[in-house]
Amino acid sequence: MEEKWKRVIGIDLSKRTYEAYVIFIDVVTSFTRFNGKLDPGGQHRLLTRLKSGDLVVMEAGTATFNLVRYLKQKKGVEFAVLNPAKLHIVFDTVCKTDRENAKKLAMLGNKFELHELPLVSVPTKAEQSERACQHERLSCRN
Repeated sequence: MEEKWKRVIGIDLSKRTYEAYVIFIDVVTSFTRFNGKLDPGGQHRLLTRLKSGDLVVMEAGTATFNLVRYLKQKKGVEFAVLNPAKLHIVFDTVCKTDRENAKKLAMLGNKFELHELPLVSVPTKAEQSERACQHERLSCRN
């Protein structure tokens, strides 16, 4: 099954900011970049930039899960959250800036079909809280 996206957006998150790289599918080699903060205002601005027909690709992480749950209110946008342990293309390179990682994530989303990517499911808030509690319990034992 071949997906047809209008844009593929790779987003790399830091603690307080994000970098995004957008590939426009219908235009040959057309791209743009943007960035922002991960505070509530920045998340809202990111939400307003998304359009129906977008594929957003990010690496899994606590901040990613929270952001995706918020952004899912935008209709017609698909999210691909990838397992970072299986992303050798990102970790096996010399240049590891947020800008370059965002570009690589967008390129992965553009090159491969979703079923070919190492996807992880986004946990609910309750599931994420339970995981954090279990992690704390295990940490206290050591």
